[in-house]
Amino acid sequence: MNPLLETKALIDRAKRVLILLPENYCLPSLRSHQAGDIFCSAAALYLLLKKIGKGVNLLTKEIPQKFQSLGSLENNGCKNIVITINAENKEISEMKYEKSDGALKILLSFNRGAIDKNDLFVSEENSQLLLKEKPDLLIAVGAKSLEELPQVNLEDVLRSIPIINIDNQTVNEGFGQVNLIGEKALAISEIITKVTRSLYQELVDKDIANYLLAGIISATSNFRAPKMRSQTFESISWLIEKGGDYQKTTIGLRASKNINQIKLLGKVFEKINFDEEKDVYTASVSRNDFFETKSEPKDLAEVITELRMNLGQSSPLLLLWESHASPPAVRGVFYSPNQETTRKITESFGLASNGEGVLFLIKEKDLNIAKEKIFDLL
Repeated sequence: MNPLLETKALIDRAKRVLILLPENYCLPSLRSHQAGDIFCSAAALYLLLKKIGKGVNLLTKEIPQKFQSLGSLENNGCKNIVITINAENKEISEMKYEKSDGALKILLSFNRGAIDKNDLFVSEENSQLLLKEKPDLLIAVGAKSLEELPQVNLEDVLRSIPIINIDNQTVNEGFGQVNLIGEKALAISEIITKVTRSLYQELVDKDIANYLLAGIISATSNFRAPKMRSQTFESISWLIEKGGDYQKTTIGLRASKNINQIKLLGKVFEKINFDEEKDVYTASVSRNDFFETKSEPKDLAEVITELRMNLGQSSPLLLLWESHASPPAVRGVFYSPNQETTRKITESFGLASNGEGVLFLIKEKDLNIAKEKIFDLL
């Protein structure tokens, strides 16, 4: 069966899902780019599964501060919480609780049996899916083997429930019933974006999109990774369409761009398209786009740098924008390893050329007409 369809089948059958991250995952400090990707991937999965209607636990120490503004991982403000303990084959002899230093401690004594972390479940009082039993589906995020998962006495659970294994490490041991393993240059957040886009795209809201977008940005050092793929760029564009806020998700990750450049870059991400017939990525920036982002044409230099790093230096790119000059005109840049094509554009409309790229001006006020004139030369 197709791995995506297998994933959906397992999720459809499950009532209680446990999401686990690697034990050696340095969550509070998030010192590595991978750590941010892992956390954001798990957070997006948690929100998605809650939206589907599953009982879900995300086993994590805390929500890192830099991601706390992206979307709520709390119980939607519920004031009544149920703590459920699996007491099967156990005999509780005494139960009491005490409050001290702002904490509530529940003490249990057993005549027979004992409990571990897998026997404890927290849920909302009115939830239809109270976690009274052990999970019936485990989703591992970012672990290359079972040994990397938290040591919480999972042996019984692992023998009895299916595992969805999501990772981007080529050395992953494939320990799941379903293994969604992407190549190393691919963010885990992008793998989950592919899953949600294929299976649950109507459920993806701005909070889910923000976590996935933040995960990709973190994994790629805000798109500075040396082996970015065009598919990654398409995932980013889709997440922005679903409500992802590029400006919001880059806070704390990088400060080399000003806020208006970030907004403009996000706007171009929304507009980028790949034309299969002409084999070129294209985007057009209107005067209104500059106005909405409070940016100027000079800010496009950063945008072009990011686009070329995203798509690869050898990917053909056409970027057009409405000039602020009078009379109305359209300016643009075109990059391609095909020097014959850049020569044609240079001869027809060029202002400057460096062999691989050309800056040009077309005396038209309509971006679409200007685009067609360039396409006629491709």
